[in-house]
Amino acid sequence: MNGLILLLPPLVPILMALFAHRLERRWWLFSAALPALFIGLLAEEGSGITIPWVLLGMHFALDSTGRLFLLFGALIWMLAALFIPSRDLAPGATGYIKQTFLLALAGNGLLILAADMLTFYVGFALMGLSAYGLVWGRSQRARRAARVYLVFTLVGELALFAALLFLMVSGGSLLFEDLTAEPMPAIALALLLLGFGIKVALPGLHLWLPRAYTLAPMYGVAVLSGPMMKAGLLGWLRFLPFGTPLEPAWGNGLLLLGVAGVVLGMLIGVVQRQPRAVLAYSSIAKMGLFSALIGFSLNHPQLAGGLLPVIVLLALHHLLVKPMLFMGLALWQRNHPGFWLLPALLLLALSLAAFPLTGGGAAKSALSTALGGQLAGLLLLSGIAGVALMGRFLWLLKGRVISVQQDPIPAPGWLLLLPVAVWTPFSWQAFIFEWKTLLPLVAGTALFFLGLVCRRWLDSLRLAMRHKGQHLNLGAVQIHADMPDASSTLRQIWLPLKQAAQPLRFDPASNASLALRDPAVWWLLLMLALLGTLSLSLFI
Repeated sequence: MNGLILLLPPLVPILMALFAHRLERRWWLFSAALPALFIGLLAEEGSGITIPWVLLGMHFALDSTGRLFLLFGALIWMLAALFIPSRDLAPGATGYIKQTFLLALAGNGLLILAADMLTFYVGFALMGLSAYGLVWGRSQRARRAARVYLVFTLVGELALFAALLFLMVSGGSLLFEDLTAEPMPAIALALLLLGFGIKVALPGLHLWLPRAYTLAPMYGVAVLSGPMMKAGLLGWLRFLPFGTPLEPAWGNGLLLLGVAGVVLGMLIGVVQRQPRAVLAYSSIAKMGLFSALIGFSLNHPQLAGGLLPVIVLLALHHLLVKPMLFMGLALWQRNHPGFWLLPALLLLALSLAAFPLTGGGAAKSALSTALGGQLAGLLLLSGIAGVALMGRFLWLLKGRVISVQQDPIPAPGWLLLLPVAVWTPFSWQAFIFEWKTLLPLVAGTALFFLGLVCRRWLDSLRLAMRHKGQHLNLGAVQIHADMPDASSTLRQIWLPLKQAAQPLRFDPASNASLALRDPAVWWLLLMLALLGTLSLSLFI
């Protein structure tokens, strides 16, 4: 009986999706995440169930990591459900939104409870593809962002499927517990890093994220930035061979990409002019830290046992705080925000920046202890990035853009979840103040105010370069330059790089055929074809 209840988190939302058009009240969507919440709170750890007649056999199990992801993810899904409009924005639009929301919720629950690779893949694909409807919006720019998200998601899904085939052929088993029995093929490891790297927005694979976070409806951004993004990290935790020695190049490569993500997120994020865009690049910086820690764990199997649980706690903190910041921003953009909202947003920003006496500070302290003094420079850089980005986010709130809401936004529910987000993971050590923890805060604050001082100088530089035939807009990360005479081959290389340098500057296409002319899309389609050929080669 204990094993049967593990079927409820994916099964209940799927059944509700069949009747989504008749679910007029948002509380029905709220209740769809209750099974995940109750299992995270009450189910017995170690329980499991196998359904041998579905696919190649579906295996479900609840471990400590899955319990935490299920529990805290359910809180965000429940609150995000209350942000879905209760009336149609267009004929049939609300029913479509509810269906995609419920299917994405089902996929998230399925992948968390999966004990085998194929079940995990089915849940991951269901969640990722259904989220297309959560990114899709009424504007042309939002629809284009949804198409870009879909292209990246398809590439990631195919990479994971190819990796699954290689692992099944090399090991002969689909169970996670059997992954360490045989050495992992290098091609499978590369595909896993690619497939999940898209979800966690590794540098170069992050181009979908600023678009989606800036243009998608708030209910979509909340789950994208929380449970869905952390699903990529959970995939690495489930699939990667942390206890098996690997070539140092794998761990070092992921570590360097993670550091690049921290730097990229900080440098581009602090010059954004939209609060949503700042939060988007903050996610890139934070996931860069997680990626670097995963790479470090691959190279140090002796430390992985103590480090991975701390990474999980840090990820759960981000899973809660980042969606809360997005939803708090939606509250701030109402006509009459309460006097309590700005202090609440300040608390969340301080917690995300790992301020002492918060859950973020406790998690960062535990991480420093688990690393044993190693990667001190990375932790300092990440702390500076967090403070600078949160300072920029709070600064932009002064230019509040009012949006008229058709439905009341559930401020009481947001407030109830606020202390959980700010002080998770709770630890009494968080209330032990140490002066050395202020170093990243002081450095990040200094960087932020230095940016304000240099703002006029940067504007003058931009105007000067414009007169020289170039246009440099540091505020929106837009780079336009006159192309010198070059061969067609060089132009084909230049165009995708130019598009990649301006992720928030894609002009809306009037139809789908124009969208496919985007060189970046064609590069991704080429990668899709290569991965498909690679998968088919197993059977030739």
